[in-house]
Amino acid sequence: MFKIYAVLISLLLVNAGMAQNRFTLNGYVKDSLSGESIIGATISVSGQSKAVTSNQYGFYSITLEEGTYTLQVSHVSYAGVSLQLVLHGNQSHNFDL
Repeated sequence: MFKIYAVLISLLLVNAGMAQNRFTLNGYVKDSLSGESIIGATISVSGQSKAVTSNQYGFYSITLEEGTYTLQVSHVSYAGVSLQLVLHGNQSHNFDL
């Protein structure tokens, strides 16, 4: 019985050690000329199937593992922008389209 508990505890510790840090990137997407919030802008991570859209206030929030990412921000009515960033903690970044 002790061996079963020892194995289960070992597996839990190994799994916890393999987990990566996850951080949140958030901010606002706005019109560069008027400063108005852009509703429904898409913020996507290049090379991944992860994306979010800005809400009615232009706010977005995405949680990613620690690392380097290229973000694409787009909306049907605007020219898109790209940003490469190193995510090593919770960060805020606003986009102007």
